[in-house]
Amino acid sequence: MGLFNFLKKIKAETPSVTASFTVQELSSNSYCADDIIPLKQRLNKAFKSSNGLYPHEILMLSYATSFKERDNTFQSFWKWNYSVLDPQVVLNSLLQRGFINRSDIKTTLCKLRACDLKELLAEKNLKVSGKKMELVERVLSNFDSEELEKRFTNRYFTLTALGEDELKNNQYVIYLHRNKYMSVWEMNGLLNINNPNHLGYRDILWGEFNRLSIEHFKKFNFGLYRGVKFQ
Repeated sequence: MGLFNFLKKIKAETPSVTASFTVQELSSNSYCADDIIPLKQRLNKAFKSSNGLYPHEILMLSYATSFKERDNTFQSFWKWNYSVLDPQVVLNSLLQRGFINRSDIKTTLCKLRACDLKELLAEKNLKVSGKKMELVERVLSNFDSEELEKRFTNRYFTLTALGEDELKNNQYVIYLHRNKYMSVWEMNGLLNINNPNHLGYRDILWGEFNRLSIEHFKKFNFGLYRGVKFQ
């Protein structure tokens, strides 16, 4: 068992929530607002990136290309783990600030299912066989651009160079969101408070592993100690 996998068993993890929700559902009584830390409270203790983004906004960049301009369904972790009750507002803000853009027609077509592309082609009695990219190119070659513009008004998002740079410089957000060795919010604080040597998130994690091993040794939990130190 690797060290990181072992740590999952001894670290308290945030419960995994895989359900999804729409913005309209947030106004219902399906959850207790008291169970969610207010976003404002999180942000009061959080630090912005060099480009002015908080952790939840950086995480949204990593998901942005899977969302459209409207009518999205969002994962429940946005509200439970990041206190974001309206993720669409975050997307719109990233768009306004130049981190994401509205995609072009080709990108939108590439997001469609093959069966949807075949339906388009069938409307003009065109060949419907072939690989997905062949179907996309066939649609582009046989449909007027204005017709496609009118048909596909709800576009997916794409990252701008600024958005890609933001993700590259803040990899801890995506890494910890996926692995949950500690919360993204906790790491955000550790990176910015009492970090005179400007340690990266991986170095901070190793420091945490060492701290845990010392705690286990002092409590005579030698099995856990060996797991952290030598795995």
